[in-house]
Amino acid sequence: MSNPDQADGDHDGAGDLCDAPTLGKLRVKRAKRRFKVSYELSEAAVVTFRVDRRKGRHWRRMKGRFTNSGHAGPNSFRWNGKLRGRRLRPGRYRLAARALDTSRERSRTVRTRFVSLARWN
Repeated sequence: MSNPDQADGDHDGAGDLCDAPTLGKLRVKRAKRRFKVSYELSEAAVVTFRVDRRKGRHWRRMKGRFTNSGHAGPNSFRWNGKLRGRRLRPGRYRLAARALDTSRERSRTVRTRFVSLARWN
């Protein structure tokens, strides 16, 4: 039964507290020696990012990940392009992101492609 005092943005009767966070508009842009990562969240959550490298016709998951705490609405941060302390080699990559809110609900995984150019000095 729905609670009339509880917000219900998608009108499913469960209320917004039971809904998983929505992650969208994931983008990666080169910014000098770093990357600018931007995304949107439907509610406050911690976003975990993983990187896949293009190997022939397949994507291979790289070891390592990084996280960012985001609030509802648009978020962005600068990423130094390193995983486990090592800078990405030149090549084609894919960034995968997944949000986890305070009630342990997970969003669906969102992916976007980006390119790492020749090594920076």
